[in-house]
Amino acid sequence: MEDKLDRLLADIARLKQTLEADKTPAERLFWIMEKTLAPLAIAVLAFYGNAAADKISAGQLALARLSVQDKQNEFARTLQSKYVELFYADITSGDPDRQGNALGLLRLMDPQLALQLATFVASNPAASPSIRTRAEATRLQIQRDGRHGGLAPQMHSSPPPDVASAPNEDERIRAALQ
Repeated sequence: MEDKLDRLLADIARLKQTLEADKTPAERLFWIMEKTLAPLAIAVLAFYGNAAADKISAGQLALARLSVQDKQNEFARTLQSKYVELFYADITSGDPDRQGNALGLLRLMDPQLALQLATFVASNPAASPSIRTRAEATRLQIQRDGRHGGLAPQMHSSPPPDVASAPNEDERIRAALQ
């Protein structure tokens, strides 16, 4: 039995030598390329696939940021329209005290909107001279506060809960994409 195994091993070794001896340099080169080409192709595909995934995730992140910004802008517009609804009757009334108080309150709640309305009231020829003077003073005070960085705190500076989580949402998107 051992003799048979020795003969088989010797035959295998001889066949191996003849096969290796029969290989031409071109065949050896082809054999090497065959063994290295598949992993190299996989590596190239993985690299370009990763680059494409990075571009897609960057696009999704930009889209998410634009969505958050759009929600913030929509919230600000809605809040301004509510302020106008609340103070419209007082600002357009003929009572200078009500008009002045409405502009003063609006200046505290939303200085930018108050600036626009004060400019409107100051340039409105139908408004009484006293309220036009008061509106002009309010407009100048808001502009002066804005230049010195001292704008009054705005009530809508904190957006609604779904928009307030925007930075956390960016972090959550980044974490999901990694």
